Parts: sequence; structure tokens; C-alpha cells
Amino acid sequence: MTINILNIKKGLFSGALDWLANNSLVVTIIVLVLLVLLLLGVAFYLFRNSRQPYALNQTKLTRNSRRTKAATKKKAVSGWSLIDVNGQDIPLKPLPFSIGREAGNALVLDDLSVSAHHARIYYDSTFGGLVIEDLDTPSGLQVEGQPTRKNLLQSGMQLTVGRYTFTLTHQSA
Repeated sequence: MTINILNIKKGLFSGALDWLANNSLVVTIIVLVLLVLLLLGVAFYLFRNSRQPYALNQTKLTRNSRRTKAATKKKAVSGWSLIDVNGQDIPLKPLPFSIGREAGNALVLDDLSVSAHHARIYYDSTFGGLVIEDLDTPSGLQVEGQPTRKNLLQSGMQLTVGRYTFTLTHQSA
């Protein structure tokens, strides 16, 4: 009885090995297709999660820390402006500062390369500075020539919105 079972297992095992040897190209292609599908799934998952806004720091503030944070914010936000290619100075007031094609934005750029609500600049207390955020636009937003969704801003940076390029400046008060 045991000899019979071993022969059956040996027959199945050798048959599987023979099939693999004869169909190695098919097996290789199947494995490669499965790997590609796995990589596409991982890439899709990472792409979807990269578009999610991150949670800001939700700590409780004491009375003194509120005053300190407010003073720090006021210092950090004053004196910022955008300079266009013609040298025109555009102060970033009030914050959040919205950029887009529609009339309700703080900076209206009347061009089809700019979305109705293209980007916004705001103060982020987590980073202690100004942040620019793309508002899911087809043409996107570039900082220093690189496409970005959200970026911490520093003086001297080049910002591209549609066909328009600006340089960010900061004058200390």
C-alpha cells in the first residue's frame, strides 16, 4: 500500500518537473506578468496615498504658547512677495494667498494654462513657514523647475504656475 502511494507521488512530481522543463518559457512569462501586475498595484497604491493631505500637528496650546505661536506666525508671514518676469512686486497678502484664473483669487492670471483655482500659499505652523500647494490642476505647479504637489517655500525660489514664472522674495521687517 505505501509503495503504491509513493509511486503515485513520484509520478506526479516527475510529471510536474517534466511539464516545467518543457514549458519553461510559458512559466517565465507568467511569472513576469505577475511581477508587473504586483509592481503596478504598488505604484498605484503609492500614487493614491501621495495625493492625500497629511495631518497637521494637533497639539493643545497653553495661553503663553498661543501668544508665542501668533508672534512667530506674524513674523514669518510678513514681507513675502512674488516678483514676476517684468519685475512687478506682488505682496502675499492676505494668507492664504490663492492663485488662479477666476476673479475670486488673490492673484488672477488670465490665461488658459492656469486653472480656475490653481494653487494656494499659506502659513503652516508644523514647518514654521510658507507652503505652496497645487490644487489638483491638470498643468500642475513647479518649484525650481520640478513638478510638486506641496512644497515648503524659501526666499529666492522660482515658482511656475501655468505659463507664468515668479521669484519668491522676503524682506525682513
